[in-house]
Amino acid sequence: MAHTIGWAGSQVELFNELGAGGGAIVFVDNIDQIDDQGEWATVTDLLSQATRSRGWRVVATCGVESDDWKAKLPARVRTAGISGLVVGALSNEEKAELSSQNGALALILTDSHPAKGIAENLFYLSRMVELGVGEVAGIATELDLARLWWRYGGGRSEDDRRFARLKVLRALCAQVISNPSQAIFNVDSLDSTTAAELLRLESLREETKGASVTFRHDVLRDWTIGFQLHEDASLLAAQSMERPLPAVLARGLEIAARLALADDPTGQRWLALLAIVEREGSHGSWKRPVLLALPRSEDALT
Repeated sequence: MAHTIGWAGSQVELFNELGAGGGAIVFVDNIDQIDDQGEWATVTDLLSQATRSRGWRVVATCGVESDDWKAKLPARVRTAGISGLVVGALSNEEKAELSSQNGALALILTDSHPAKGIAENLFYLSRMVELGVGEVAGIATELDLARLWWRYGGGRSEDDRRFARLKVLRALCAQVISNPSQAIFNVDSLDSTTAAELLRLESLREETKGASVTFRHDVLRDWTIGFQLHEDASLLAAQSMERPLPAVLARGLEIAARLALADDPTGQRWLALLAIVEREGSHGSWKRPVLLALPRSEDALT
């Protein structure tokens, strides 16, 4: 920003100028998924200066189960006062308000709809509305919704273009798996027609207009990783596991394990996945999502 506006002063002076109005905010999305040391150094530098400067606030998003990132913060930031705001499922009052304004939402949000459990999550609800009430009639779980999205190749139907869309999604996923710190992808390596189609279908979004894209939502990235690892376990076996599991891959690995449980009642496919992450020299964090797939599976009791 300093370079863009031609600022020649110090960092302290820049923060003082920007915070003079009393409403300056540093936003950090997915702070719990920042593993790259260089990126983390930049984040801590910005947060440290924000806590030292008047008129500044910091808003960071993370998963509800992720608190490890706080231990990586400088002491000054940790003690500056961190308040949590949990965005939970829709309340009955919110569901009633939405239902009164939109007939499609009303049908999905009824207590009798099989997807009632996941429809209370705003992201899942938005995806189901986009797919259409008829398409989601048999959806009851996140895996059901994910399977339909993957079957359609990030689209709205099982049309002839789904193979091209899946090819692009797999290409992006391969980059994430090989380099988990990468969240933005150059469009020059992608088929432009298919990339534009995925943008229109809201599976991707533009990061830099005409130059780079990213997944529209982290959940879509996690689903893609999950299906990739489920379809080709050799991608997981090829990973170096001496270091801790990158946070970006954790939920995708759990989804792959849940798919393994759902598709193989004998449990052998899940055990094969567990064997990969339990191999000699593997950091213990790699097997955590695979084990968590058991209690979080739709067939957990079984």
